[in-house]
Order: sequence, then C-alpha cells, then structure tokens
Amino acid sequence: MKDIKQAVTELAQRLGYPDWLSAIGEGMREGHPVIIMYLAGTWKPKIPFFEEGWEGYPVVFRENASVAPLGGQKE
Repeated sequence: MKDIKQAVTELAQRLGYPDWLSAIGEGMREGHPVIIMYLAGTWKPKIPFFEEGWEGYPVVFRENASVAPLGGQKE
C-alpha cells in the first residue's frame, strides 16, 4: 500500500479540478487513515473506484458549508 500522502496526491492528479470538488485531504476514521474529499455542494459523485477506495484507503466525503456570520450586526 502506498503512503497516504502519495495516494492523495495521485488522486488529485487523476481527478484534475472538477467543479464539485473543493479539496482532497487525509484524516482518520475509527483509528484508520482515510482520504477525505471535500465537496463544493451536497451532490456526491458516482465514480465507481470511490466505492472500492483509492490505493487501499477508504474515500470519505464531506460537504463544505458556505460561510455566514452568526447573529446580527453590532451597532
């Protein structure tokens, strides 16, 4: 199995810059490394190799929420 950093880099190169993807990173789930794909919206891509993972690592999707201020404006 490749190093997760190398796997993330190669996945980013393969995907290019699709409009549905904000970023790709690495993280942990239940004590195991995973590749995290940060989505630009709520749509999850249906790409077959994501179901199997990438280079031996599971692929996890996270939605990026838009940034908005909390509460009202101060005067």
